[in-house]
Amino acid sequence: MKQNKSVLHPNNKKDSNKIIRQKTKINTNKPAKADEKIASQKEIEKLLKQNIKDQRALIEQASDAIFIANERGEYIDVNKKACDLLGYTKKELLKLKMIDIIPPEDHNLNPIKFDLIETKNPTLIERRLMHKSRKIIDVEISGIMLKDGRMQGIVRDITERKKVEAALKQNEKQFRITFENAPIGVCLTDHDGRFLKVNKTYCEMLGYTKKELLAIGFPSISHPEELQQNLDLKNLALAGEIDSFEMEKRYKTKNGTMIWVLLKSSLVRDGQNNPLYFIAHIQDITERKKSEKALKESRERYKALMEEASDAIFITSGLQLLDTNNAATKLLGYSKKELFSMDLMTIYHPDDAKKIRTDYATVISSTGSSIVEARIRCKGGGYLWMEISTKTLRDGRVQSIARNITVRKQAEEALRESEARYRTLAEVAHDMIFIIDKEDRVEYVNSFAAEILGMEPEKVIGKKRSAIFPPDMAIKQGQSLNIVFETGKPMYAEGKMLANNKWINIDTSLAPIKNEDDEVTAILGISRNITEVKQADELSNTLNTINAKINSTLDFDKIMQSIAEESRKAIGCDSAIINLREDDHWVIGYVNGLIAQISPDTVGMRFSDLELKAATKAIKTREIIVVQDAVNDPELNSKIVDKFKVRSMMIAPLFVKDEIIGNLYYIYRTDNVEFEPAQIDFAHKLSTSLSFAIQNAHLYQEALKKKPERTPDNKKRAKHDQS
Repeated sequence: MKQNKSVLHPNNKKDSNKIIRQKTKINTNKPAKADEKIASQKEIEKLLKQNIKDQRALIEQASDAIFIANERGEYIDVNKKACDLLGYTKKELLKLKMIDIIPPEDHNLNPIKFDLIETKNPTLIERRLMHKSRKIIDVEISGIMLKDGRMQGIVRDITERKKVEAALKQNEKQFRITFENAPIGVCLTDHDGRFLKVNKTYCEMLGYTKKELLAIGFPSISHPEELQQNLDLKNLALAGEIDSFEMEKRYKTKNGTMIWVLLKSSLVRDGQNNPLYFIAHIQDITERKKSEKALKESRERYKALMEEASDAIFITSGLQLLDTNNAATKLLGYSKKELFSMDLMTIYHPDDAKKIRTDYATVISSTGSSIVEARIRCKGGGYLWMEISTKTLRDGRVQSIARNITVRKQAEEALRESEARYRTLAEVAHDMIFIIDKEDRVEYVNSFAAEILGMEPEKVIGKKRSAIFPPDMAIKQGQSLNIVFETGKPMYAEGKMLANNKWINIDTSLAPIKNEDDEVTAILGISRNITEVKQADELSNTLNTINAKINSTLDFDKIMQSIAEESRKAIGCDSAIINLREDDHWVIGYVNGLIAQISPDTVGMRFSDLELKAATKAIKTREIIVVQDAVNDPELNSKIVDKFKVRSMMIAPLFVKDEIIGNLYYIYRTDNVEFEPAQIDFAHKLSTSLSFAIQNAHLYQEALKKKPERTPDNKKRAKHDQS
């Protein structure tokens, strides 16, 4: 490349002096004007120097890096931005060539295009440069060949722009990947609801191929009941009244089944706000819908249980009462209508209202639970002490269960007032009352509790609690006691304990006993045997199940076998027998349990009234007969008792009005057992249901027997009667 020698190089002082000398030489023959020429030449030189200075300032102040190289590609000038860009000093850069700052791998892949530069037309290219630290920098270079043959490059760092461009490309790719691989259905539809694009999940959800879906629109697979709503929302979006919408709807899949989905659809518009297409996200919520249905049924069951509960139950939102049960109205004397119209805070004793409000707010804010004791005003004007257990339900409502602890509070008050009076009250109570100190020793136990433990009170007091109860039980008790010691608040718990070699269900209220410094020194516990309540609940559930089966099948034998088996398990006895009355005899119709295993030929055995006196007595008295010691009962047939190894039994009569149907037996063969009231009540209710079931089955069979056959003569007679 030839350098244009006629062009003045800004830094070439030799050329400048040469010009000055030439002009001075021309005027040597005219001394008069020589001084003027010299002065003029100095002015030119001064201006030239200022021009060079201004150019340098402009280069240094430029916001982009500027590189100037000679025809050999050697840098002869750079500005500060160039040094900052590549991490070199100016001295270091002026020792380098253009090729030195290009990554080695780009030498062949992206060489310097000297042919474009030599055209002397400005060129704009993107390429990579290498920092002194070997880091690669993306740049945009505006290059041009100067008139004097030098090459100038204005370089701008576009690393961040490149990152943005790469991110945009990645986003586009990611959108395609996300669309195709989304875990929920995604589709694009046109203004009329025809599918433009669908993803794999949407196809699998509906059972169609992509080709099949792209040939139809969403109206053809929508359930009629939600279709119009869907179309109305779509039209509102097209009209510009809404941008997006959400709804639950049903789709008909390819195999004909219906699925529930949550549809979220948005209208996409172009730069001129013209509608382009709808993009919809579809989530299969069929299982959620099933769960909602189950939840509704569960709430209905909860409502039924709530009404049967013996404790007062309040369901609130904020301080507004939403629901309560009959126990609450019975306990407080208010009607439900009166309670719904009241500010709940007004029924608390003024000294307790602030505490209740604080605890209630804590429960709501933490979605936790709390137990607080407070006095509630009855309609008659008096107050009852209540232990109120409050917790936040999943739907945000608050449930409060209030148990009347007036007796317990009276016991506590009596303890504070007089140890003697307290002990008298505790000793006559039919609850287990005890005090545990901080050393985990039994400080006090009443006679009833000691009797349950099978020990004398004096042998219990002073012992470590862990020495009285089995290890697992002692650990669980200790956890509850520690909570009360640490928090200083009462608590309620349910559990089981071994009493006289028999497991019983108990509920326990634990209350802190504090000294004058408000320190918990011991815990007062009151435990109540709720075995019968628990047993009654379980028996009630079994009775409901059996009644449902009776009403749901016509298979008489299946019903009887199921009743014998499920009721035996609910009672907990060895065997269950259903006797039926036939021709003044008792016939064993159905057997379940141990007797059936030991004597498989029991079914069909016949007995006279003399042999089964207890069965006859049950029918005559219409009452349930309970025999605790069958071996020594003089009214029983000893041979039959011995044959079936009966120790205890319960007999429930089966009858409807004056019709004798049979008897329902529950038998223990292993030990003498005292049947609980809940078991007797269960047998009574079950015998009533069973009696009607057997009578209905008999009536049905009789009806079948009496139904005339469709013989030719009958047909003719029927035709004659019609005429």
